[in-house]
Amino acid sequence: KKIHSAAYYTAIPQLVSQLVQNDRDTTLIVQKILVRVLSKFPEQAMWHLAWLKGSKDAVRVRLGDEIFRNAQKTFVMASQMQMATLIQESGSLFKFLKDLARHTGEKSMSQMSIKPWKGQIGLHHFVPPVQAALSVSPLSTCIHSKDYFPRVLPRMRVFCSKVAVMTSKAKPKKLKAFAVPGTWKHANTNDNNTS
Repeated sequence: KKIHSAAYYTAIPQLVSQLVQNDRDTTLIVQKILVRVLSKFPEQAMWHLAWLKGSKDAVRVRLGDEIFRNAQKTFVMASQMQMATLIQESGSLFKFLKDLARHTGEKSMSQMSIKPWKGQIGLHHFVPPVQAALSVSPLSTCIHSKDYFPRVLPRMRVFCSKVAVMTSKAKPKKLKAFAVPGTWKHANTNDNNTS
């Protein structure tokens, strides 16, 4: 508990790689760390942990669901209902994006129309999964700094209704997300020393 959540945030890929272990104690410790990181930095960490929920491995999906569920409980217990709803609705947004990626469409299709994503909260509550919004700020390396991410973060506003379908066998999609110009970061979590 003496290691700050920001240090663990930068190690999410390594932590996730150790999540499925033969040793149940290791799995539980890593899972608690990831819940702590998701509870501290929900807007950013959700994108790093999203693939767990969409994994082909049932164990990873179950562990990912538990991590998101436990982070949501943390917000409910702290009466931070907007963050609890953000964590809950992230699953719906991930499913929307995953279904879009899997949609094959017609062979000669170069563009397709999509319906807008609808959730219990607006898309503008989500930080886009771009490096500028998800990277820990270099200034946060100071031991007394509380600003781990840029103070001004972009927010997604709406997805373009037209999606470009790339010409390859896998038919990857190019989805444009329009963003609200940087807005001041919401105070989303309390961090008493180590969180």
